[in-house]
Amino acid sequence: MEEMQNLALLEDTVWDEVEPPQLHSGPLPRRFVTGFTALDLEGEWASCRAPLSGCLIRDVYPDHVAYQGLVTTAPAVEADQIHADNRRRWTLEEVYMALTRYWQFDRLPPCRAGVAYALVHFTLLAFTLLGLYLQETETADPIQKLLTGPPPLPLPERELAVYAGAYFALLRPSELMEIILSHVNAWQANREQLLIALRLCEGGP
Repeated sequence: MEEMQNLALLEDTVWDEVEPPQLHSGPLPRRFVTGFTALDLEGEWASCRAPLSGCLIRDVYPDHVAYQGLVTTAPAVEADQIHADNRRRWTLEEVYMALTRYWQFDRLPPCRAGVAYALVHFTLLAFTLLGLYLQETETADPIQKLLTGPPPLPLPERELAVYAGAYFALLRPSELMEIILSHVNAWQANREQLLIALRLCEGGP
């Protein structure tokens, strides 16, 4: 990131304002991004032979400025696209969780490399086609979809990923409601903070 920060000091650097982070404590910053192509980075990237593109993020707070650096092997990609792709990482992680938890994506049997690649490709293809089917079949009962056949894409989920600091748990809605109803006073005491967090997850203010 330090190398990109040095490049950003050049006079012709253009910063584009993008949407600020959603999950954030305290005042939201104004977020700006600028991009670089054909990066020649040192350190852990030095051995990478693929062309590198980078996105430098500048978050402007009332009392300080913070930077983040993103690097990708996609050639000549715009900074706002790198930033947008990075914002989708939580969805990608949830999809990967569904693939490994329900589709045994990471439990390949002993086999030749070519067979292993084929199994991965066909699993991804089947997972994608099932997701498209569930998304486009408007006449099917969504509850019935969840109760029959292989586990679906997480749209909607039967399980909710609940995070607390560095820990998380996968809970069914009934289990979450049981926890809430068993600790009503504690939830009421933090009502405003919980509602704010939920609205941020929904993309609201």
